[in-house]
Amino acid sequence: VHAACRISGRAFRDSRIVIYGAGAAGLGIARQLRGQLRDAGLQGDELTRAIIAMDSRGVISADRPGLDDFKKELAWPAEMLAQLELAEDEQASLAKVVSACKATVLIGTSGQGGSFTEEIVKAMSANTEHPVILPMSNPTSICEGIPQDIYDWSNGKALIATGSPFD
Repeated sequence: VHAACRISGRAFRDSRIVIYGAGAAGLGIARQLRGQLRDAGLQGDELTRAIIAMDSRGVISADRPGLDDFKKELAWPAEMLAQLELAEDEQASLAKVVSACKATVLIGTSGQGGSFTEEIVKAMSANTEHPVILPMSNPTSICEGIPQDIYDWSNGKALIATGSPFD
């Protein structure tokens, strides 16, 4: 993420990161990025806004009934989530969340093959000239996106890295 920000000319602290998949990998990545964002000077609401995590039920919010304890540190306060102006059913749509929070970085740890669709890549491209799109799940059969598709859908402007081997 740091390298991609340098390449794109965007300050790391200005990143809006969506982590799609809130299991152990997503939580570990969020913790690491949050620490680095804190080191870059972000605090409070600014730090919370920098990273939004989603699981199979949608955006992880503090008011979600039955929220797993390990996901609580990823949860957005209900008031902050309301500022995105997403209807309840839209909070489970990756494309809607990417657009609403103006994501510049998308990290996939969901194991949901093909979930980074053309619509989502184009939404990322609308938010920033060089979207950072990291489909990290492996093996390739469960990778969120195929690099060549992401490259094509972003008109060659996405910065892409994967957790699986691709040509």
